[in-house]
Amino acid sequence: MKKSRGFSKKSHFFVSFYGSACIFFFDNFDVFFRLCLDKMKKMIIINVNVYILEQRHDGEIPMTIKEIAEKTGLSTATVSRALDPRYKSKLRESTREKVLAVAEKYSYRPVMIGKSFVTGKTYKIGLILDTMATDLSSPTFSRFMEAACAELQSRNYTLLLLLAKDVKKHAGANVRELLESKVADGYILGKSMVFESVREILDKTPVVLITSREDGIPESSASVQIRRSFLSAYRNMWQLIPPELRRSVAVVASRERTHPGKTRAELIADMAPRNAEVKTFTSDVPAGFLVDRTNAAALAEQYFDELRQFKVIWGTSDLYALGVMDVFQRRGLVPGKDFFLLGMDNLEPAMPGVEPFLTTCDQHWDEVGRLAADTVLRLINGETVAERELTVESELIQRASSQNIKYIKPNKLVISRKEAMSVRIGSDC
Repeated sequence: MKKSRGFSKKSHFFVSFYGSACIFFFDNFDVFFRLCLDKMKKMIIINVNVYILEQRHDGEIPMTIKEIAEKTGLSTATVSRALDPRYKSKLRESTREKVLAVAEKYSYRPVMIGKSFVTGKTYKIGLILDTMATDLSSPTFSRFMEAACAELQSRNYTLLLLLAKDVKKHAGANVRELLESKVADGYILGKSMVFESVREILDKTPVVLITSREDGIPESSASVQIRRSFLSAYRNMWQLIPPELRRSVAVVASRERTHPGKTRAELIADMAPRNAEVKTFTSDVPAGFLVDRTNAAALAEQYFDELRQFKVIWGTSDLYALGVMDVFQRRGLVPGKDFFLLGMDNLEPAMPGVEPFLTTCDQHWDEVGRLAADTVLRLINGETVAERELTVESELIQRASSQNIKYIKPNKLVISRKEAMSVRIGSDC
């Protein structure tokens, strides 16, 4: 049988009816429009209610706050506060536990769209990046994002990635547009993205800045900023090296991106004790987490005859240290036995199937992420953050690559600025 095409009889009737109705109500179109709108609203409400009842029957849709209140014998206001981490300290623990137990039993989850409509908030925190591809390929930055997401989600917020490409070219105008867009309740961004065009809006928006300075030098800012400091970790690393070997230290470095302050190689030299001698070997290839280990291996191959004369080899990143290790091991030299190998970043725990071996410094990116998320939420809630600059110190992690080095407690070695200036730095770049 040939299939019929076009409208069915029912459809023809529908079109004819509403077509006639349109002609009939042409002179009173507003009345007709309101009538149709009212019918549509009723149909939507009926359909949604039927859908919810059907889904509830299958146990897929969680209960509402009102239903939790009925089961616990509490008011909806109390239940709402018990489910909101912000009010944790304002309710009895027994009350919170009672509400949370019922919520967990019936798989209650807050519907953020409805909550946003009532409160006027987005319940999102924007993370503004200018080099997103590079940042997302970074194993250290991934720790920051994971910790920030965990902290935000535990408090009913989500992290929103925002791209502001070529910030310098646009003089920060694209960053300003994002901050003014109100797509999020607060923002996290790098200090290097704050241009003059951005500064005036920082006072009007909850913003936390992440500064790239690692030299411990404070930076003035109207906004709260979180700074990572390597200085104590550098000092402790130097103390691992026996005094007789401090004249034989090679630093293998990447060509770092331009940012305020000194490079890691310069900071390592600044923190050196008296009479230490450092020679720096720098790769001419641009840095990148996907290529750093390969670039370091190429540099080690190029200068192997010279590098093998040093008793201590210090990579400005774990990937550079591991790249050197790859070359030396192929030549029969074992780190921790034939030479001391030091790194920075503590990447090995994040490498699947790798037993951490390298002595390194942990930048605690996870703590930076948690602290950034917590701080921006405090600003959104109108709390005062007394310290405008929060510092996260790096930590020395000693492993087998320096197993023959006897650890010296930090208070037994005093380093003055004058002594640090006596360090000699060579360069093969």
